[in-house]
Amino acid sequence: KDPKFTADAMPGVARLGGEEALVTLARTTLPAVRGQAIGQLLALGTESATSQYLAMVLDDGTRTDALTALRGSAAPPTDHLIASLDDPRVDRRFAAAKALGALCHRPEVGDALRRMVGTHRHRREALAALLSCPGKEAATFISTARTHASVDAEVRAVETELRRMF
Repeated sequence: KDPKFTADAMPGVARLGGEEALVTLARTTLPAVRGQAIGQLLALGTESATSQYLAMVLDDGTRTDALTALRGSAAPPTDHLIASLDDPRVDRRFAAAKALGALCHRPEVGDALRRMVGTHRHRREALAALLSCPGKEAATFISTARTHASVDAEVRAVETELRRMF
């Protein structure tokens, strides 16, 4: 419970309690504990941990902390997040897009998202990620893409879906 020791203790919690303990701590009311637990969950880098993380992105009560922890992650589970753009559940795909939007400052993520739009591979989800990205490069890309009527219509639909979900 002491915020001074939370960062030092969290790897031990992960080792001894595993993913379940981290998820429990990530849902606590103590902000320092919550952020550290989410960060450690991301550090696990597993498909299961990423799935638990996406549930936190979907939850209004944990979303801000989850996205903040992701931005601060040294090695985010980018591959699992990109793979989640193909999830059969729309909410999970958009949660992954929202998370990737928080990572768009990383050149490899931004480049991958722009390629997806260009190749029509997970285009809606890639647009959602770029719309969630606070960066200037993403805004410029979206603005340019909107000059094409079909893309503009899709961007507007994705914006509506993002507002509904988040």
